[in-house]
Amino acid sequence: MNSIIIKGRLTRDPELKYADTKNGQQAICNFDVAVDKTFGEGADFFRCQMWGKRGEAIEKYLKKDKKY
Repeated sequence: MNSIIIKGRLTRDPELKYADTKNGQQAICNFDVAVDKTFGEGADFFRCQMWGKRGEAIEKYLKKDKKY
């Protein structure tokens, strides 16, 4: 499994959905993060997805325009 750390601002509030799985309902949280470029102007944008309890926590505690 690959893993990265993204530090930036949310471009919109996280969106939480539930999917049916063999073990019942599974939470899926979608959110976008803008990261300022180190050199020059602009930002890079990342579309992210978190599953399960971590996704529920993201939807509950993180909001648009806050820096994380």
